Amino acid sequence: DATVGQVAESLGRLPEFAANPVAVAVRAGDADAPARTVAVAHGAYTNGGYDVAATYFKHGVPTVVYIHIGWGDLQRLRREKLGNLIVTGHVGGDSMGFTPFLRALRERGLQVDTIGGVSGDRTTPPIGAA
Repeated sequence: DATVGQVAESLGRLPEFAANPVAVAVRAGDADAPARTVAVAHGAYTNGGYDVAATYFKHGVPTVVYIHIGWGDLQRLRREKLGNLIVTGHVGGDSMGFTPFLRALRERGLQVDTIGGVSGDRTTPPIGAA
């Protein structure tokens, strides 16, 4: 029963995104719309831009989460009003992906220092985090 905006707010409260220099936000679509099915599309170096999001929307997934999107692709999604796009920001998305790996290294006794917003553990803020 969550709205798209509530999904974005919930993601924003996760430690990896709370320390993110970019706020999690609904960048296309309607924050008050029901989120229903949510796809998280976070691939190596890219999300797929307009083409991947539009494909999800056209195949019945109304809400997609990206780490970033190009301005032209975002404008096209907004213009066509195919669905809802939540953008988390690159640093938070990377931190979310690195957390399990870095946690495993620490559990094996390694000291892991991080910078640039990637904490890798959900409790210790990264060096330089606000």
